[in-house]
Order: sequence, then structure tokens, then C-alpha cells
Amino acid sequence: MLKRGFTIVELLIVIVVLGVLAAIVTVSYVGISDNAKDAAVQSDLDQSFKKIEKYEIDNGTLPDTSAAVLPTVLVISKSFYSNSGSGNSYIVCRNDTDIAILVRSVTGHTYYISKSRGAGSLHSWPSDTYTTACPAMGISTSSSGFSYKWAHANNAWVSYL
Repeated sequence: MLKRGFTIVELLIVIVVLGVLAAIVTVSYVGISDNAKDAAVQSDLDQSFKKIEKYEIDNGTLPDTSAAVLPTVLVISKSFYSNSGSGNSYIVCRNDTDIAILVRSVTGHTYYISKSRGAGSLHSWPSDTYTTACPAMGISTSSSGFSYKWAHANNAWVSYL
């Protein structure tokens, strides 16, 4: 009596096809996951800027970068921000007429939002110093009323956020 079954070649083909499908699914999942993390960061920026605009309407001035004010206007999903490099990944810069937020996502992408420039992205993180980060968003460090605050620096969030 002849027994029917799969040959070793047929089994190897099935294993290779399953391996290719698993690789495609894994790559797709990582891409979708990174997109979701970046979308959360961009949503944080948008919500923060709406709160900044409301603050400006209510108070007649842009919010300052003090520990008393920043927590009232910033929306931060902390797990979506980078801890790579020196760990600086979230800075707020302002002067008398403009305010901007620059962030580095856990995926490595850099996003900003500012009153004068709107929302956008940069090709790379400009620097871990305010003297480079703030001008990258159009806020001169020598402008009237200039101030800045690292909300996430040296791999740690400031205590009041």
C-alpha cells in the first residue's frame, strides 16, 4: 500500500514562503508602529499649540517658560520622545512675538510647531544646545524677551511635568 505525504522539497517551499510572509508582516508592523508614535508626537504639538493660543488670548501675552506656566500649556505623551544621544528631546523657545516647540520623537524624527512658521519637520536634530535649537525654529537668542526651557534634557523630564 502506497502512503501519500509531502516531499521534503514541498515542505521546504512552504517554510520559505511562511518565512517571507513573516518578514513582511514584521517590517509592516514596525513601520506602522513608528508612524503611530510620530503621530502621537505631532498630536501633542498640535494640542500644546492650541493651549498656547488660548493662553495668549486669555492673558494678552505668550506664555513664559517658567515652571508655573509651562505645565498648563504643554501636552506630552512622555513615552514617545527620544532618549538617544545626550537625551535632549523637547525644548520650548520664545521671544516677545513668537513661541516654538522643537521635539525629537523616539523614532528619531524631529518636529516643531511655532507661531510664525506653523508645524513642520526638520531633516535632523539641530543640536543639543538652545543656541542652535531655537534659531532652527526662527527664534533668535538675541531677540527681545528671549527665553527657553528644556522640558526633556539629559534623559530626564523636568520635575514639574
